[in-house]
Amino acid sequence: MLAFTLLLLALCALPAGCGNGGTPPSPPKGVVLIGSIRSFWTLEQLEAYLKQIGVRWTVRRPPPHDPSSRRPPFQVTTVYVERFSDLGFEGRLVIEFFNGRLVSTRFLPRRFDAYVRALRAKRGIQLPEKAEGEVVVGKYLRVWVIMKPQRFVGWEDLRLGREMERWIKRYAKKTCLGLDSITA
Repeated sequence: MLAFTLLLLALCALPAGCGNGGTPPSPPKGVVLIGSIRSFWTLEQLEAYLKQIGVRWTVRRPPPHDPSSRRPPFQVTTVYVERFSDLGFEGRLVIEFFNGRLVSTRFLPRRFDAYVRALRAKRGIQLPEKAEGEVVVGKYLRVWVIMKPQRFVGWEDLRLGREMERWIKRYAKKTCLGLDSITA
């Protein structure tokens, strides 16, 4: 009984939420999406990068989270860059943040077919040239092609993408979103 009490006292003396001597865990390292843009960046980090490369952008912020809601926040902030360049191809870049962390990008290059060929040749991303499809690169990066209604290439950090999906499955009003077949 004395040993159990001593063990309990020792456990209670540990800092709450920290299993490594009181140091909070570091945030996950993001993956490179497009250009030098990394997942898990904050909006401030992205804006500093966009300023450094000399492009203009606009931000669409969501309404504030209702503090009386029983659901955790689901905040999607979108950044639009009208004239972004990757691999020498210009186009529109759409960047999304989920709850303050950069989760995905979509690039709509003006010369789509040539851009996809360049991705295959210069970055080794084996996307289909004339059809929709997706590939997983490494452990956490999903890259996909959409052909309609607009042709674009998307990049997503799978960790944050899955976090968004879990939120939707757990908290979204299923009939409102047409997700009746999703189970919690």
